Amino acid sequence: MKYDVYFHNDFDGRASVAVFLDFLRKRGDSIQNYFAVDHFLRSRWDKVVRASENPVAIFDFYFHPKAAYFFDHHLTTFINDKWEKEFRPSKFFNLKYKYESCCRLVFDSLRKNFGYKPSATIKELVFWADVVDAAKFRSAKDLIELKNPVAQIDAYIDHESKNGDPIKWLIEGLSKTRLKTLTRDSRVIRAIGIVKSKINKSLEFHRKHLQVYSRVCFIDLSSTKVERIRFAPHYLVPSLSYMVTLLKGGGFYRVAVGGNPWRDEPGGYDLRQLVRKRYGYKAGGHRRAAGITGIKTKKEAGKIAKELIEILNK
Repeated sequence: MKYDVYFHNDFDGRASVAVFLDFLRKRGDSIQNYFAVDHFLRSRWDKVVRASENPVAIFDFYFHPKAAYFFDHHLTTFINDKWEKEFRPSKFFNLKYKYESCCRLVFDSLRKNFGYKPSATIKELVFWADVVDAAKFRSAKDLIELKNPVAQIDAYIDHESKNGDPIKWLIEGLSKTRLKTLTRDSRVIRAIGIVKSKINKSLEFHRKHLQVYSRVCFIDLSSTKVERIRFAPHYLVPSLSYMVTLLKGGGFYRVAVGGNPWRDEPGGYDLRQLVRKRYGYKAGGHRRAAGITGIKTKKEAGKIAKELIEILNK
């Protein structure tokens, strides 16, 4: 059996597919087509998935009833009320919000439901997927300065996937090769040199344009080609509790909101619950990182960003 896989265009999405690929390989199946997808695809999601001629597996992204396998851990899973009401959990349809990474969910589900026996390489990958997706690095410095092998692979993915490239070779590598070995690949080494230069430019942009409102900061990246460095604000201003970022892609605006993973916030907000309750099906994410997508105008996006800054400063 050959599958088409759709996965969120990030480290966790690819790590999830790598685990699934190892599972398929062990039973004689394979993946024919890889599709890296992002939230700007929301309005065309139904049409995109229905175009697949092979059985579909979806990872770390929106639910679709056509899926043969589905794994996600986000509140943004359902793009409409109808699909949410029709959804029935099973060994093929896995949705569990408690998981820090989708990769861990895939790993646990395949072991429990299908007798999957993972290698030591896969177990290492799952550990690091939790670290990346839950931002469990020791500090923002680990991410910004790219000294950790998984931080380097994560940065390589960000660099190479801007045009939606699934980076098939890397997914196959993650399924059977340790991360430290992958960082020695010439493609990764070359990209990291470029990424470090872009990080320096992004940090300079943040120093000039980052707006700090008490314990919350705001940065507008919707009209610049400067790379988004997720934890740049926390690297520059470690005392911040939250960051709000304005982005644009696919013709729509997006507001991302994130907590500082290196600061304990007693009674802090569950961001996915906050944005879902206030902005509905266009919003969701994780407890400490969430967003609102599909916003039509910059004025509307700016209004949402302002609202969030006020709420998070209370």
